[in-house]
Amino acid sequence: MILQIKFQVKKKVLSPEEIYHNRRKVVLPSDNDPDFTYGISTRPSTPFNQVISYYYYREFLKKQEENKRQEILQKKKLRREYYERMAAPANLLSNLASKRVQKKEVDPRSLYKMKKFSHAQPKIDSWWKFPPGIYPMETMDEYDANNTTINHPSPPKENQEIIEEEKDDEPNNTIQ
Repeated sequence: MILQIKFQVKKKVLSPEEIYHNRRKVVLPSDNDPDFTYGISTRPSTPFNQVISYYYYREFLKKQEENKRQEILQKKKLRREYYERMAAPANLLSNLASKRVQKKEVDPRSLYKMKKFSHAQPKIDSWWKFPPGIYPMETMDEYDANNTTINHPSPPKENQEIIEEEKDDEPNNTIQ
């Protein structure tokens, strides 16, 4: 606007009529096209015939059925692959077992020793010469019989029932 006023002053156009005639004409899109509208473009109208006739509902159901079919096919494929893997012949496993190298048995006490302690002797000499569970019960009973500090009954012999003696003289110390 300021440029326009400076231009008019240079030309010495001072009356409003002269200003109106000397003004540049701006061509607007609506001048050329009477159907032109300004602002946000309009969206297409909703197809009410398709909405009323449940067209979109039927389309949705078709897609759902197709998705279910694809899911079922995928599950069948996975199931078939699983059974093929699991139904391998039994001799395949035996062949694999025969190919494996058999390891020789190693004393379990030497497995857990560090190298620098491999030649060290134990500091305590106890009656446990072997890991627990290897000794027969008779050997343990003999040890208990020789040891006077242990006072418990020996295990029952074959075909002998365990009889528990009830003592009514002692009070019951349970808290209720």
